Amino acid sequence: MVALSVNKKAGVDPGDRKQYSAIKVFLWLLAFSKQYIPFYLILCAIITVLALTSTAFAELVQRLVNAATQKDTELLISSAGIAAVILLVSITGNFIKNYLSTYLHNQSKLNLQSAVLQKILNAKMSNLSKYHSGDLINRLDESVDIAQSGINTFAVEILNNILQVVLLLFYLFRLNVHLTAGILVISICVPIALNFFSKPLRKLYGERQQKISEQQSYMQDIIQNSELVKSFSLVKRVCRELKEKYNQRLKYHLKILWIEVLLFRVHTVIWVIGVLFILGYGGILAVDNKLDVGSVIAFAVSFERSCFSTGQYSGDVG
Repeated sequence: MVALSVNKKAGVDPGDRKQYSAIKVFLWLLAFSKQYIPFYLILCAIITVLALTSTAFAELVQRLVNAATQKDTELLISSAGIAAVILLVSITGNFIKNYLSTYLHNQSKLNLQSAVLQKILNAKMSNLSKYHSGDLINRLDESVDIAQSGINTFAVEILNNILQVVLLLFYLFRLNVHLTAGILVISICVPIALNFFSKPLRKLYGERQQKISEQQSYMQDIIQNSELVKSFSLVKRVCRELKEKYNQRLKYHLKILWIEVLLFRVHTVIWVIGVLFILGYGGILAVDNKLDVGSVIAFAVSFERSCFSTGQYSGDVG
């Protein structure tokens, strides 16, 4: 129902009920929320500043390690000043980002809920007959919230991650081209590995949501007809069928859980390989005086951030 209302707003035929990719749905939601574009631009500016703090943090790590190994007190003091600035900017920026994201989420969710509710009220009863009232309530409440989270949470975080990775790569290329090229190849393995499972995982998400809607609709029928259930002694049968529906829902949940655990392990393995490469090859460069120890540690910290940033959402896009 959410998708249909967005389709109508975006100029797509509401009668077209085929499934669309996450990117297409995202673009429809963005078009629906175009009245909040000035707020999103402000949010993008804040995200850019926060992404710069990640690069500044890598530089801070390099300075602190070099100050410790070289026993440079002046460098240590200047690093403390940089740390204070990074901390202040991060706290202030994250507060403004979270406040603005929450405001946009509440306002845009209310706007979308109003549009979906209006569509339900204007629809013919024959078109609504195949929807259970519990399913409609679920779509209006939970599904709308999830849909708008794609704009106000998912999009914000993925933009932040992309900016972090790009800025960190520019910083690392300045330190050493060959080491950066190596970790870039390893980092690319993360989204490739995760996207391999993305399509079946999204399918399982959709099937689980369908089972949740069926369970909620069944529970609402039981509550609304509780007197009939008692009169015809159907309590045991109702409990048995409810348990069956719960087990069906649990079956999809367990499948999703196994895939998510597998993805996390693949992610961790790639991260460990990258760290070993940085410490191994970076250590050789440090011994040959082609790279200082602080830069090697900065590479390790930056790789950890870029690796988890590229993999955190890559399985959900496409």
